[in-house]
Amino acid sequence: MTAGLMDSWIKNHDRVATFANKVNYPYLILLGEKDVIVDNSASRAWHAKTSSTVKELKLMAGAFHELSKEPNNGVMFEAILKFMAKRVTDGAKAFGQFDPKTGVRFAKQVAAWKKKKFWVIISVLYLFIGLLIAIIRR
Repeated sequence: MTAGLMDSWIKNHDRVATFANKVNYPYLILLGEKDVIVDNSASRAWHAKTSSTVKELKLMAGAFHELSKEPNNGVMFEAILKFMAKRVTDGAKAFGQFDPKTGVRFAKQVAAWKKKKFWVIISVLYLFIGLLIAIIRR
């Protein structure tokens, strides 16, 4: 199966470059600046050859191949949401907390230990366990 998959990739890799001018649908390409798996110059050349009138290419500074696992992955999510916001037609319902009229609001998750609620719970547990130990030792 692996040989078939690799063979297919090799055959179709050339077709992707050859028929780039046939691509006429909206698309967004996100590239990591330090990506060693995908050739950024080839991706940029393909992007330039497409005939789509709605196309964007965004380069994430300092990022490697797996963009969603980068420390600055908020840039990726924001780019995707902004690209989608431009495509939403009038009268379409917004999804989630996304509102095309006011823009994209992206909030990065904060680690649990940085939240006040976490420390309140830890403090209460510490006091409760201390109280139990004091009762047991009596």
